[in-house]
Amino acid sequence: MSIGSSISKFGIWGLRFFQFAFAVILTGIFAWFHHQIKKARYTSINAVDVPLGFSVAAIFFTTFSIITICCLKGALQILSAIADFALFVGYIASAILFRHNYHIRCSRNPLAVFLIYTRETSGRFSTSGEFRNCNLIRLAAALLIIQIIFFFLTMIISFFLARKRDVAGEPVAVGEKRRFGFGRGQTAV
Repeated sequence: MSIGSSISKFGIWGLRFFQFAFAVILTGIFAWFHHQIKKARYTSINAVDVPLGFSVAAIFFTTFSIITICCLKGALQILSAIADFALFVGYIASAILFRHNYHIRCSRNPLAVFLIYTRETSGRFSTSGEFRNCNLIRLAAALLIIQIIFFFLTMIISFFLARKRDVAGEPVAVGEKRRFGFGRGQTAV
């Protein structure tokens, strides 16, 4: 195995770990948003449901990709690269749907305003207009962007590893003869 291949495998291990951790965090955040919206008896909104779905899918595909790195042959890395591409596109779609919640001021984030409105209309919480969930919305927005970058990087590295023939320790032919029966170093007489 070459030095470049081992460095790329080590790098993809680290990226996969962070992808998995951030996908779990995003799943928790968007599941909580979804729960708050459903608890207020509103229909769900795409800005919450689409990132939730792709975060759950990212957990499964990242687990599959970790297994392909350590246990399976390099040819199966192409499946990981295709899954990375699908999740990359999915997280871009999630970021586009979540685009109105990237404001610095919480009063301009529709999701923060919606969560305050649902709490006040339920009558159980008196929020007095406080934006308690603003930092959580900012964290979700930042993690969506980070996941886009990570899945782009792992897609590139997975395609690189899939092109290599010795990724998972495939046997290399030693002493192979050339055409016409002449081995290496032998010449025709």
